[in-house]
Amino acid sequence: MVKTKNNTNPALDEMNALLALFNQRKLPEALAIASSMVQQYPKHGFAWKVLGAIYQNQGAMQHALDALKNAALFLPNDYEAQYNLGNCFYDQQQLDSAVVCYQNAIQLNPSFAQAHYNLGNVLKKQDLLKEAEQSYKNALRFDVDNVWVLDNLAHVLYDQGHFSEAKDCYERVLKIQPDFVAAHIGLGAVSKALGQLQDAEDSFKRAIEFGAEFEAYSNLADLLHASDRLVEAEVCLRAAISAHPDSVDATVKMAVYLRTLGRVPESIPYFIQALSIDQSRKDVHVDLGLAKADQGLFSEAEVCYRRALELDPDYWLAYNNLGLALHRMERYQEAELAFDKAIALHPSEALLYSNLGLTLAALGQIKKAEASLKKAVEIFPEYVNAHINLCTNYIAQGRLEEAEYECFEALKFDPASNKARSNLLFAMNYSGHHSAEYRLQQALEFNNVVTSKVVQAYTAWQSHPNSRRLRIGLMSGDLRQHPVAYFLENWVRNVDFSQFELTAYLTDIREDAFTGRLKPNFAYWKSLVGLTDQAAAELIHDDGIDILLDLSGHTSGNRLQILAWKPAPIQVSWLGYFATTGMKCVDYFIADEVGVPAAHYAHFVEKIKYLPDTRLCFTAPHVAVDVSALPALTNGYITFASFQTLAKAGDDVLALWAEVMLALPDAKLRWQCKSFGDADVTADMVARFAKLGISADRLTLLCSVSREAYFVAHHEVDVILDTFPYPGGTTTCEALWMGVPTLTLAGDSLIARQGASMLSAAGLADWVAETKVDYLNAALALCSDLSQLANLRAKLRAQVLASPLFDAERFAKNMEIALWEMWHEHYPVAGVDKVAQAKDASATNEK
Repeated sequence: MVKTKNNTNPALDEMNALLALFNQRKLPEALAIASSMVQQYPKHGFAWKVLGAIYQNQGAMQHALDALKNAALFLPNDYEAQYNLGNCFYDQQQLDSAVVCYQNAIQLNPSFAQAHYNLGNVLKKQDLLKEAEQSYKNALRFDVDNVWVLDNLAHVLYDQGHFSEAKDCYERVLKIQPDFVAAHIGLGAVSKALGQLQDAEDSFKRAIEFGAEFEAYSNLADLLHASDRLVEAEVCLRAAISAHPDSVDATVKMAVYLRTLGRVPESIPYFIQALSIDQSRKDVHVDLGLAKADQGLFSEAEVCYRRALELDPDYWLAYNNLGLALHRMERYQEAELAFDKAIALHPSEALLYSNLGLTLAALGQIKKAEASLKKAVEIFPEYVNAHINLCTNYIAQGRLEEAEYECFEALKFDPASNKARSNLLFAMNYSGHHSAEYRLQQALEFNNVVTSKVVQAYTAWQSHPNSRRLRIGLMSGDLRQHPVAYFLENWVRNVDFSQFELTAYLTDIREDAFTGRLKPNFAYWKSLVGLTDQAAAELIHDDGIDILLDLSGHTSGNRLQILAWKPAPIQVSWLGYFATTGMKCVDYFIADEVGVPAAHYAHFVEKIKYLPDTRLCFTAPHVAVDVSALPALTNGYITFASFQTLAKAGDDVLALWAEVMLALPDAKLRWQCKSFGDADVTADMVARFAKLGISADRLTLLCSVSREAYFVAHHEVDVILDTFPYPGGTTTCEALWMGVPTLTLAGDSLIARQGASMLSAAGLADWVAETKVDYLNAALALCSDLSQLANLRAKLRAQVLASPLFDAERFAKNMEIALWEMWHEHYPVAGVDKVAQAKDASATNEK
């Protein structure tokens, strides 16, 4: 009898031959035989099992998955088939399916250590750390000295905060394999978490000795940085670059480290070096853009962000940063498009709505900006910057209580926020509802916050008590077309450079034509942009500055916290702000007797240093616009005007303005400010006036215009009605120069008395009211005689140019005396009495 061939199973020698080819890595030959075998024996699991393994080795993952599924189907009791299928699922990130396969393999062979280990790896990747921990421990029951299992178990223990257990695992690994680099790094991490910093440092160093990759250097540098061992951290990162010259991460780490220290210019070559290694790293292009932006090089930053977007058109972070750069370049419409694109890509990111809100506000879309900022807060209620930006938005709308509320919300989530506290202090100046004591208390809170961040303030300086020439530093972000610059120019152009050397310290490097007029008066022009507070203080201290004038106070973009390091022996607040800084390290506040009468000394932490006449001297505008005739002579009615922001015009202001207009029923109000570029804001204001009895036909509400057009607008104005308690400053001086007087109401703080100070210095004390009743009566009286008003208009420009408010030489002499007085009060030593010399010179000039 002849036996027939079994057609359902391959012969044993065929299977052995296939297995031998596979083990010898002769994969093409093995593939041909395995493919033939599964066609001939389609239900035989062994052939499918080997075929799947071959495909896995070749990277043909879908073919591998199909083959291994058949293997598992036809070998239901083969734990290796389940295990191999699990590996294939894992490689394709089908994690749930991989878990099922590994569990099946373990059920078939409970002592299969590798299946327990791989199951742990999948569970770890799914963030099921407790379950992963148990799987690793199961694997160790059957493979007690497996260093990979121990290392991964240590990882999940660390991630769960079980640092002591993790440390035990790493130490077991190193007893088995002392050169296991990853275990040394892990041991360093858990030692750091346990506060055992020397042990951590030793572990990272051992990892490096055993030839660790960049990770060990990075961890060691972070440890040294956190311990304020900055030089050692830098040496470590340089060693990392030397050991791994082709590592983008090593080079970027050095760049980011330098940028963190405020050494931004030094960081840029490292970012560029990283990109020379790998131009495809979109994140490095963005990092380089950030470094460029830190230096104020926004057009160069734009190039970096656009390069990142060429690499990944859906890179939302690059769109966000591009929007920020475009915003800083005042290309607001392009910035809006960039933020819109970022939001479309990542609609759940709060910072995008916050940044968009700033750009919309710059475009005059105040209400739309408010909605965007509220969306940011809705997504992330603890987002401090969104609350601060919302505060700024509410100020622009004149909603002061809501603005202050947002500052307190920001401080609730970050009590140490300098920016939130500065915004709060600035916002309170618009309101008449806070006592001087309360404002001072809040300012002192700012002082407490910033001084707590200072490691060690300077107590010694390069100054010489008998110096005959003082080095004066001026710190500001507004040395361009800005009110601060308008008041500064007259002084710096008339400084006696034989007695004073001026250095500008910029907190914002934007420049324009006005900057060009200021620069020649300074011996040095230095940027603090991109420097940390400590690095900036160190620069100022090393420059040997004798007197440092801060021109910003709590206004936008200030760097008051630099003063907390006390980089100069004498520090002074002047010009840009109108209340106490609250900082005990600021020695003086420059004022005049009208602005800060002696009864108000207690409102200030600083010592008041009086200037005669006025604390400010305005520079005649650089525009060719003549004074016009009084428009009321032609119109037959008075046109009142304001060029103030909505924030300055609270309910009390509108009510008093309405009283004036009701008393003069033919009068009209022309009000021009940026917020009226938003139609909804304008409609709200018309409605508010209607409730006060003033109809829309008596109102002309206009958005802001170019600087020259703004001056020309005064041709339509007879009298400026000032706001309170925050009156005009720059606009008051500019109106006087255009022949238009301002009616102001003096209050009980420096800012509330700013208008009174300026008008007194200009010889218009009769335009200063002490009460609301006086304000109303003065408006009626001063507007009752049009010929007198016309005569005043005709002579007013000449009058103010000759007054202390515009007299640059007189003001420069007054400042000279004040600076030397402050110097001698600080250094009361014998020597040349510069104060007496200056006073003698001033008296001679007056003669």
